Amino acid sequence: MRDWTRPPAKPLTYRWYDRLLDGRHGRRDGRAGLSGETGWLRALRQLTSEQVSGELVEGQRDLAELTDRRNTSASPVEALRDRLARLELELAEADEEPDLDGPVRLADDRYPPEFATSRRRNAHIAHRQDVERRYFDAQRAFGEAVQLVSMLDREIERLEEVVRLRASMVRAHGSRRIACYWQHFARAHRDHAKKAGETPPRDPDLPWDDEGGRDL
Repeated sequence: MRDWTRPPAKPLTYRWYDRLLDGRHGRRDGRAGLSGETGWLRALRQLTSEQVSGELVEGQRDLAELTDRRNTSASPVEALRDRLARLELELAEADEEPDLDGPVRLADDRYPPEFATSRRRNAHIAHRQDVERRYFDAQRAFGEAVQLVSMLDREIERLEEVVRLRASMVRAHGSRRIACYWQHFARAHRDHAKKAGETPPRDPDLPWDDEGGRDL
């Protein structure tokens, strides 16, 4: 089974050479007096967007596979429910008092009347036991099917949350790099007092930021 519900990976490490590179580009662009979204900012956003997309593509693939398995597991549930309902009716009928004055067999003439009555009673008990066995087998199969579907539903929900967490972690890593770049950019800028007072660049977007919900 694919490890769908593995916990989110550890936070991405901000490697020293990436930090050095972001700071160097920030100082270079600041000294150049650039404004607006610089080339390095666009590159960081593009890199973050590609990494987020990679997480979502992998999550979509796993979700599709898990959803297919869930739908396959759910397909027999209604048939099992109907079978269980029929057996409940059959079991209720089997619980009724047996007809001890049923059809007479030719062999019954060779035995006392009590023999036929006992035979009918034993046949009724055997029938009732058979129905009860089939009823409990159907009840167990129905319960197992429902439990499996419920478990897969929970796995789907958890996987959706894991995918969102992973994408958020990638975005947070990209935001750290942008913040480092901006800090060095504003400090080195010839109009650094103005730049220091400006709002730092916004965090990289996630697909669901503007939709108020999931987009997996």
